[in-house]
Amino acid sequence: MQGCTQLIVLRVIITLSDYFRVGCSMNGRAGSDRIHWQQPRTFVSLVQELRRYHPQLWFRPGEGVSLPAENAVKQWKSCQIHSAEGRILAHQIGNPNQWRLSQHYVNPDRYQDGEELPGCQELTDDFFHTSAGCIFFSNIDCDAGDT
Repeated sequence: MQGCTQLIVLRVIITLSDYFRVGCSMNGRAGSDRIHWQQPRTFVSLVQELRRYHPQLWFRPGEGVSLPAENAVKQWKSCQIHSAEGRILAHQIGNPNQWRLSQHYVNPDRYQDGEELPGCQELTDDFFHTSAGCIFFSNIDCDAGDT
């Protein structure tokens, strides 16, 4: 029961917090001169955008991070989010809360065979909320480097 309560609290925090604002500036750059997909994004805004187009997402941790990756959020470096087909939809550009979409992230997959992607783990709701909560509670900002 305690785990359910913690998950509910994390969902409320994520929903209510303007910490996870879309279009945050990165290192003092407003980013307004970039087109939509080039805008730096927070982890939460990125996953929410990708889920509009892809029902299943896969997380590939960077080098040195073992699975399950939601237990090592502060160690994320060079991570990627893939479609069910294996296409790279987004990649990490800084700390765990700094991401960028790939240019063709809205394109649907041609096929979905339901098999796991090697070296990846499915980005489930539990994975998403645990990771977002770790980013929030670790105070990893989208404007600053690793804290």
